[in-house]
Amino acid sequence: RRRRLCRAPRTSCPCGPCSSFSRTVVTQRALIAQGAALVRPGGRLVFATCSVLHDEGEAQLDAIPAGFVPCGHETLLPHVHGTDGFFLASWTRA
Repeated sequence: RRRRLCRAPRTSCPCGPCSSFSRTVVTQRALIAQGAALVRPGGRLVFATCSVLHDEGEAQLDAIPAGFVPCGHETLLPHVHGTDGFFLASWTRA
């Protein structure tokens, strides 16, 4: 496929420790790897999660396998963008 969207799950505890937090981060990384494997050369992988937590967003940027070129990423914040909180990133497969 030319495009693949990884809409990753997020934890439900943004304000404190949560027992499922580390599992969610591991699941996100697995989904990124699975989605990346399905992208053809020249295709795009998009990662999105409705979280503004660093570990569920920017920290996932290093999970992208070799051979992908970053297209950019952005964190959307309710008080800035008038949306729920989201993290979005995309890459093109070389």
